Amino acid sequence: SAFKRSYNEYEKLKGEFILTNSKGNLLFSSEGKMLGEKYPYFNDIYNIKGDEIKLDEYYYVNTITINNAELMVANIIPEAVMWQQVNDIVLKVIVIMIVCLFFTIVVIALIFKVFSKRMSVLMKYMRRVQKGDFNSVIPIKSHDEIGMLGQVYNEMCEKLQDHINKVFNAELERKGAELSALQSQINPHFLYNTLETLRMKALQDKNTELSRMLALLGNLFRWNVNTKEKIVT
Repeated sequence: SAFKRSYNEYEKLKGEFILTNSKGNLLFSSEGKMLGEKYPYFNDIYNIKGDEIKLDEYYYVNTITINNAELMVANIIPEAVMWQQVNDIVLKVIVIMIVCLFFTIVVIALIFKVFSKRMSVLMKYMRRVQKGDFNSVIPIKSHDEIGMLGQVYNEMCEKLQDHINKVFNAELERKGAELSALQSQINPHFLYNTLETLRMKALQDKNTELSRMLALLGNLFRWNVNTKEKIVT
């Protein structure tokens, strides 16, 4: 019924709930006062236009007529009570927002901590490369931006190491070729100088035959040093 619906609505709010007849006599009051007597503000409430009315203070009034205006149900709620309820709702909203903000900050802090830790690992491996260690491989545990950055880093280190190995091997081959060329020049000179020393010793010992043979052999080595073409017999 309308009375039951109004009373159920009243129970959710604070204020006064009344039931009057068409003459304004109180049939029911939630405050239990003046039953059977005329409600002092009946005419004001009955002729209300809108939801707000000024009695001894400002009130919000909700009225329902029953049985062709024979009965009237009214919820009379002081404006201060309404604002108190609004303030309570605002306070609850603020508390909920603070709690949500706190959890948001916690989640952001955790995400930042994980991000910072992963970036620290990446920086550690980069410092190894800075020191010349190109064999450091970052373990890839995700496929997000940091994981992709780690993968690119690993590929870069692999290519750098391959390039360094190629350059190093090419340098070794070049140095080996230079050394072989130098040895091919030094050995005949060394032998020639040695033979010349022996020839001079043979001359001192008046061994002309040995000196002549050493001179011929020395000329052969001298010709070998000064000539690019080699005769093969």
